[in-house]
Amino acid sequence: IGVDVTLKTSSADALNELSLNGELDAWFNVYYAVYPTPIDLLSQYYETKASWNLTGYSNPEVDRLTQAAREAIDPAEGNADLAEVEKLICEDAPSVFISNVRWLMGYNPDKLDNFHYSGVYGAYYDRVWMKQ
Repeated sequence: IGVDVTLKTSSADALNELSLNGELDAWFNVYYAVYPTPIDLLSQYYETKASWNLTGYSNPEVDRLTQAAREAIDPAEGNADLAEVEKLICEDAPSVFISNVRWLMGYNPDKLDNFHYSGVYGAYYDRVWMKQ
């Protein structure tokens, strides 16, 4: 894909320290997290002053649209703003995603309630329960 890479292994603590000091060009991260809404994921990583914006990504239009989505009263309006944010992030490509997890998930709607699925993380197990 046109990206030259030199891999170096490091401990999680050293990796965190390097990224916080701006001395790290890239890192590989695998984790599972539950984000209640798309704004949680996008604002955490891609707003200019985001808490985990370790790439230093900054796009004033992304900041404006995520704020508009956060303030939207109509969920459809907020989701339209977030769809635009995702397009901008894809165009800017602040990250190069080097892995993909394939999820195969099935459930019995007669036995489970409140089953929700994320294409990124799989099922939200913290929100599902067995029917009586």
